[in-house]
Amino acid sequence: MDTRKVMALALIVPPVIAIVAWFFMGFVVFGGVGPDKPGEYIAELRANSEVVKYVMPLITILFLAAIWGINYIKFF
Repeated sequence: MDTRKVMALALIVPPVIAIVAWFFMGFVVFGGVGPDKPGEYIAELRANSEVVKYVMPLITILFLAAIWGINYIKFF
């Protein structure tokens, strides 16, 4: 695979999946409760700790993959 294709995929795919996963966490798992209501947010984190334990690191890795893709941009 060409480095341009790898870079393009690293810039497009991980952020899209991470944003979808973030909305999944916010609306499906937490029921629309956000960090603007800290007490309810912490209660939802505690109630759904099993899902949060697996999805939050995945979201972080996907955003790091996007940063990795930015690192490989070559200007010609």
